[in-house]
Amino acid sequence: MPSTRQSPCSVSLHLIPIGLLILFACGCGGGSAHPFCPGGGVCPPPPLISVSILPSSVTLAAGGTAQFTATVQNSSNQNVTWDVANIPNGNSQVGTITSAGLYTAPGNLSAPASEKITAVAAADTSRSASVTASVLAAHRFGVRLGAPLAEFFDRTTSMAFTPRGNNYIRLATLTDFKGNPYLAHSTFVVGLYDANRAETALASMQAGGYNTVTIITEGCCQGTIGNPAGGLNSDYIANLVDFLQRAKAHTIGVVIASQWLPSFGGFIDHYGACYPQFDDINLVFLSSCGVNTTKMYFQDLVRALINASAPMDAIFAYEVWDEFYYYAAKAPLNSTTGTITTAMARPTT
Repeated sequence: MPSTRQSPCSVSLHLIPIGLLILFACGCGGGSAHPFCPGGGVCPPPPLISVSILPSSVTLAAGGTAQFTATVQNSSNQNVTWDVANIPNGNSQVGTITSAGLYTAPGNLSAPASEKITAVAAADTSRSASVTASVLAAHRFGVRLGAPLAEFFDRTTSMAFTPRGNNYIRLATLTDFKGNPYLAHSTFVVGLYDANRAETALASMQAGGYNTVTIITEGCCQGTIGNPAGGLNSDYIANLVDFLQRAKAHTIGVVIASQWLPSFGGFIDHYGACYPQFDDINLVFLSSCGVNTTKMYFQDLVRALINASAPMDAIFAYEVWDEFYYYAAKAPLNSTTGTITTAMARPTT
């Protein structure tokens, strides 16, 4: 008689009248080993599908964009569908996301928000992964079409905003990255920032009818915005945040102006690949190395301010470069022949 006992790796045997023993199958199930199976072991279950997303988190301005990439493990099918806050492809309130994973944050948030971004595996819709997009509130200051020209406006009041600006500048002799004395902007330099003086100046500006002030960050020297260990100097950032808090209390918007990128912190190391085809200030503004490094620096600056709980609505604008210029006597502007490729990847003769 054929065996009726089922085992994890069972062999089905059938006796036929002519006395032939035929092996029909050796199939794997679950439970103990069976000597007729290869190796006599228990067959492992197939690996589970899983999903991962990069980056794992982002912080965006209102209306900003971020590219997410999903990877499906243990499946040849890499297709996923995207949700925002459990809404397929999102909407204008929580932000939208394309089939390619490009997320666009909502543009008119009155308060910061955290939105859940989810990728669901097409191969198994029970398998998914989620990350968080932190979206800042819409900036206090905006630009809108007016009559007859565009105008600034304050989103908190919906009233037109006409900047009436002042400058707040402190200078001192600092020590540059070569150890030499250098006269530079010292407003927020560690050990030199004077919060009481700043408070008095801002109060005077407010009393005088000013509603914006320009300050200049400095990166030339020791104690400035660049950290010799890499990145930005947290103590310098703390001084800048203190000033922003005081400016907000006096209803003054701050223009954060910059010049050369920090000598410390590793930023200028990224210039090298474009030198000597580009030199001096032309390296910063005309080469891909300069443009990408400037972008990196300002992203790090904004991120550092957010992490330090700065009142971002006190910032009226960022001035990428104070007193913008090119240098005709430096490469590539001093060349008389040849072709170069600028930061916009446009060959120029």
